[in-house]
Amino acid sequence: MLFFFVSLIVGIFGTAVLFYAFGRSIDRNHKRRNKRPIGYLAPVFLSLLLLGFSIVYTAPRLFDLVTLFSGNYMTNDVKLTNSQISWSSLIIEGQPYYYNPLQYKPQPATRYRLTTLPNSHHVISMEPIAENVATGGLNESGK
Repeated sequence: MLFFFVSLIVGIFGTAVLFYAFGRSIDRNHKRRNKRPIGYLAPVFLSLLLLGFSIVYTAPRLFDLVTLFSGNYMTNDVKLTNSQISWSSLIIEGQPYYYNPLQYKPQPATRYRLTTLPNSHHVISMEPIAENVATGGLNESGK
């Protein structure tokens, strides 16, 4: 969960820095203090960058903050292969799931129960599932 909060802080800080740079470029254009002609287009590029970063990175983490406090997590049972595991993410059905590499060490050919956040796809818990556990059914009493 610490990994999620760190990425949330990075997202908020990145959005604030981009917003500050956007405001400064607008102010510079308004006062006509640009030294290079390309500087007049800086607000356009910064606004696109700010919008893209906010939509792709910061907004999903802010939406998942509500999910985190309410406890409405998603649960997936997966068997991981070596190609699905990277340093801090798992690729499951084409979707990256981010985990803390200091907390979890996923092993290939092992089944895991992943508890994740729905928007940012951060792994809250990763529990190995035993392969030889019965799948359930009626309790046999021998009668």
